[in-house]
Amino acid sequence: MEANPEVLWFRSREAVAGEVAGQVVKEAAAQGRIWAAPLYVLSPAAFGGRHLIGHQLLYLREYETAKGRFHTVDPMDDRAMACIWLRRDLESLAGWNRRFGARWDLQLGLLRAQLPGSPDEVTRIERAVCGAVQSNGVDAVDRRYDDRPR
Repeated sequence: MEANPEVLWFRSREAVAGEVAGQVVKEAAAQGRIWAAPLYVLSPAAFGGRHLIGHQLLYLREYETAKGRFHTVDPMDDRAMACIWLRRDLESLAGWNRRFGARWDLQLGLLRAQLPGSPDEVTRIERAVCGAVQSNGVDAVDRRYDDRPR
């Protein structure tokens, strides 16, 4: 995992069954709306099954439009969307834990947590991204940047 404060990295703490890994990879790939980048999940072979390793770029910052112009994202909009995507990812990881028993190591920048684990560790990661940001108005923010690549 990489110590990048703009990317949530995660990996399963133990190997999971091949069917479980396939289902997690499939569900991650099927997630619809994208802000900065899709949720990537890989499942390399491991002793006793497969590991799950993935990451999610949370911030868009800027992008090139189809017309070849660069568009800078307002930092508050970017942070609000990063917060929404982080929470969506944490919800997905928690759901995969409940359904399949997959336990996760998380990293955002220098912050690390386990899920399930200490709620304080996960809260620190969430606070680092979300702070006091208001995450209402996703559709309005999405519309302001509707010329971004998807």
